[in-house]
Amino acid sequence: MKGCAYDLTDQLTLIVRRTGNYVTLGDFFMLDTETFEWTELTAENCAGPFPEGRAGHRMVSIRDKLFLFGGGVWDKSRRSWLAKINATHVFDPRT
Repeated sequence: MKGCAYDLTDQLTLIVRRTGNYVTLGDFFMLDTETFEWTELTAENCAGPFPEGRAGHRMVSIRDKLFLFGGGVWDKSRRSWLAKINATHVFDPRT
């Protein structure tokens, strides 16, 4: 499991994107720390373009936004990348 956490004003927001062994997954969740309920984030409930599933990516928080960079689609049988993603996705949890 890979993730990123940060504090936006006085509310902690935790974003988790599951991945393991270069398995490409497209799930993206946010934890509401007041209710302790998880919400799955999708293209339908997020503003702006939504990133495609990937493995081997990195996510960091800078100020009040999350930046998702890189990754790709791994072919386990060939033990090589089928595709590499050279793009940055910016996520603003307030929108």
